[in-house]
Amino acid sequence: MSDPSKAWAMLTARGAGMGGVHGGIPSLTAADVARMLRGLDRGPFLAGMVRESGDISCLGPLERWLWVKTMWRSEQLGWPNAHGQAYCRRLAGLAVLEFVMPRPEVCPECHGRGWITHESQGIECRACANTGGQKIEPRMRAQLAGIPPTSWTEGWAARYEDVHATVQSWHSDAKTHLRRALEGVYEDTVNHWDLQQPVKMA
Repeated sequence: MSDPSKAWAMLTARGAGMGGVHGGIPSLTAADVARMLRGLDRGPFLAGMVRESGDISCLGPLERWLWVKTMWRSEQLGWPNAHGQAYCRRLAGLAVLEFVMPRPEVCPECHGRGWITHESQGIECRACANTGGQKIEPRMRAQLAGIPPTSWTEGWAARYEDVHATVQSWHSDAKTHLRRALEGVYEDTVNHWDLQQPVKMA
């Protein structure tokens, strides 16, 4: 640049813009989460995208994939064929609804966090299955799934628990994968910073 005053003005303007950056914990975008979830199976990937990045575009694919897995499981376990496909679709939809909805009651064990502290380490709360809240009442579940109460209590409730546990386990796998990815990023950042900074002896 031929005019040094213009160059200086550009540099100082850039510096002023950088000075306005706030500190704190950076938030991850959906693209960041997607990159960190690479390598996971489809179910855990979609569950992680929905819960950890709030990407609602993954809700439909998550429900459909859970339905496919539920149909496959129903054939394996010999669930009733009457209404089977329709009921499996409803179970998948209800499981995804419960997966994303705010919990109706906060879990008394973990106080809504989904994890508890044991020996200075965070572990998943068994009382609420890592959801942070209580389950929906059985009668309400049957109504939401559109399954008659008698059919619900005679077998579909237990089958739903299996479907519900599947999406929760997918989310657990996604969180474990994310935690490892974030630990790797943190270690790389610390190692890079340590290499750049001279060690000061006291």
